[in-house]
Amino acid sequence: MTQDNSQALVPFPKDGGSGQAVAPTMVHALAVWSSQYGLDPFAGQVIYYFGQPYVTERGAVANAQNSEKYQGHSIAMVSDELMKRMRLDPNTDIAYECCVWVEGYEKPVVEYGEVRQSEIDEAIKKFGVNAPFLPIVRFPGKMARARAVRRAHLLAFPLVRGGKEEKAETGQQLAQGGIAQLATKPTRDPATTRDPATIRTIDNLLRAAWEDFHLDRLATLKALGLTSVDDIAGDLPGLYCQIKEIHG
Repeated sequence: MTQDNSQALVPFPKDGGSGQAVAPTMVHALAVWSSQYGLDPFAGQVIYYFGQPYVTERGAVANAQNSEKYQGHSIAMVSDELMKRMRLDPNTDIAYECCVWVEGYEKPVVEYGEVRQSEIDEAIKKFGVNAPFLPIVRFPGKMARARAVRRAHLLAFPLVRGGKEEKAETGQQLAQGGIAQLATKPTRDPATTRDPATIRTIDNLLRAAWEDFHLDRLATLKALGLTSVDDIAGDLPGLYCQIKEIHG
């Protein structure tokens, strides 16, 4: 029996988000885009995700492994007790914590990946019959884990092109916001007054930074002078006001 290897030359025949077929010209374009960062789409390190280049969990780890300072990582599911202690969104259904160890750092770089039932419901509503093929619907646990690993590694070791650090294109926003934020950019007018008292959880803070100032996680942490979501603590409304003073 002869095996059909026609798909072997196209490791990403479908968009990882929408499930739509990827045209040959887009395959070539993604290969060119990936090469700028030393990543390999044929190894599953970069895919299309809702039409945009997206550095995957594999890509984020591979990028980190290119640095001599990378000393590995650990991953664990977050318990309900830890979710409350970390003041993660109470609507989070599944969450993972990833710790990336970097030479010269006393503590690891920590990030979280979460999936909410509301995201799954939104995907089913938005994509209908195609929804069962979406990773967030089929494998919500694996999605939460991948988000944690990806975020932590890109936070500890940002992508580098031409000697300059860059965000993972739209990848940070896509990984941060889930289905609800994939289609459009924030629509809230930054001048609109948001009551800081409504910022009660870390997730509230991150979402407000995204909606009001178009800041992803990395930019939000930079505005707060922090290196990890794990370091966010204290007066959350006050932290929002701090961000607003800089970017409002």
